[in-house]
Amino acid sequence: MSSEASSRGWLTDEKIHRHIDVGKEGAFAMIPEEGDIEVYPMDEWMLAAMLQAWCMDECTVYIEKASVRPGQGISSSGTFMEGAGFIRGLVTAYHMSFEIIPPPKWKKMFGANLGKEFSYAEKKAKDIQICRQLFPDIPLRKTPRCKTDSDGMADALLIAEYCRRTAK
Repeated sequence: MSSEASSRGWLTDEKIHRHIDVGKEGAFAMIPEEGDIEVYPMDEWMLAAMLQAWCMDECTVYIEKASVRPGQGISSSGTFMEGAGFIRGLVTAYHMSFEIIPPPKWKKMFGANLGKEFSYAEKKAKDIQICRQLFPDIPLRKTPRCKTDSDGMADALLIAEYCRRTAK
């Protein structure tokens, strides 16, 4: 057991809600009942290390359901679905239980389920706005040099919060 991992709260008996937002611009987040909330931009190597640390706990990892958007190109759709498969493969390889969460399910809880009259960018901006309201102290920028918030990091936090609120 890594002392860094245990000191950061990844390997404890407390209830921790973990979520992975799939895609190149995705992210993964962890919301413990007590302690620091963590969110990271998608990085396959870091995700693999985090999942390895998480698998020491008996836990469920929540993964956003992957689906292709209308008008999305074949190449980008393939890359997106490949990333979703990579995540499910890692979770399965570490013998972790997982649950797939469809976007409308978690978006409804936060009032982010905008209709078809809204653009993709407007929907993502709404996710960031809601996340900022719920987690005002959590940085949503991938790096300190970034000028804009990451919608993937916002989504990861919102889905982890959805899971925290609905956990049995």
